[in-house]
Amino acid sequence: MNIVDRVIYEKAHKEWGAGAQITMVQEECMELALAVSRFLQDRASKRAVMEEMADVSIMIDQLIVTLDISEGDFEEIRKAKLTRLANILAGHNE
Repeated sequence: MNIVDRVIYEKAHKEWGAGAQITMVQEECMELALAVSRFLQDRASKRAVMEEMADVSIMIDQLIVTLDISEGDFEEIRKAKLTRLANILAGHNE
């Protein structure tokens, strides 16, 4: 994340605290799940899903700041999981 975003996330953490930020992650993830469900039922637009995706993406970055997670460590795990997916798609089970 860039420094401007990090400053915003740090201010949010300071303003509302870890508990509220973690609760917001939960709420935004639930809203995304609901939007995807509605999209599959032709009751929500792609735009509605994208808006919820953006909220979740922002909250993931805020969670990185709130939990004081190293971006490098997070990215390492993310890349490992993406590699695992690529291997599965290539026909390798792990």
